[in-house]
This record gives sequence, structure tokens and C-alpha cells, in this order.
Amino acid sequence: MPMVSQESAEPMTRFVGGDQPHVVQSPVRTVLLVEDDPALLNVLTRFLQIAGIRVLPAEDAQAAVAAAEAAGGAFDMAVLDYNLPDHDGAELYDLLRAKFGERPVCFISGDDTMGGALEGHSHAMCLAKPFSPKQLVELVQAFATKTGGGD
Repeated sequence: MPMVSQESAEPMTRFVGGDQPHVVQSPVRTVLLVEDDPALLNVLTRFLQIAGIRVLPAEDAQAAVAAAEAAGGAFDMAVLDYNLPDHDGAELYDLLRAKFGERPVCFISGDDTMGGALEGHSHAMCLAKPFSPKQLVELVQAFATKTGGGD
């Protein structure tokens, strides 16, 4: 599974004074964000938006597919909760990849059972909960830059 190198991630959002982002420039234009906890989805959406990233938020796999379709498949990266009520994150990513093509993906989860399921996903990484919104923004930008997302 790829690891993100922070030094190769220019341009990135800089965080000044704690966890508040200051927008420099984002290499990612749009993220499909799927998280079944509405409060966490709201916080993560807001932080990504502050960093200059358009967010397609969804609380489950069905809503994620609908959001991606409504956007005409125009998203640069997917950030998927691995444990969703209607699918696991790998199943959802396979569905999205079949409909919209290969995209970088970051799976987020509070458990450590997802590692083996990522085999065969060449543009995938994991972010374990708990994490800060700042970490997600930096990883989204760094990973998308490294894999060519946002071009």
C-alpha cells in the first residue's frame, strides 16, 4: 500500500495556528467523500472545502453512486469509509471504478481489518480513525499529487 511522502506534495494547504487551513493551492479539484457518521461527514466536508476542494458528500454507497452520477463522474479522488451500512469501501470503490474509471482512493476506518482488502487497488491508501481533519486534507492533497490526481 502506498505511503504518502509529505515533501513531494507541493502545492499543499498550509495549516497555520492549529487546525485551521490556509489555502495555498489544491492539486485536487473534487473529492467524493463517503462517511456514514453525519457529524464526521460534515466536519470533513467543511475542512476540505476550506482547503479549496469541492466535495461530493454521501452517507452510504447508494448515495455515493448517485452523487458521482449527478456530477457526471467529475471527481478526482474518492475518500471512502471502509465500513458502510450497505457495502464495504472496497466494494464501493470497485463499483465506482467500473462506472467512472480508476481514481485515487483513500479508505478511512476505525478498525484494522481493511488492509488485505486493498490488494489490487493500485491507487489506494488507508487512513486509520481517529485522525484530524487536517491530516485528511494533507493526505488527500499529497496522495493526489503523487498519483496525478487533479490534472
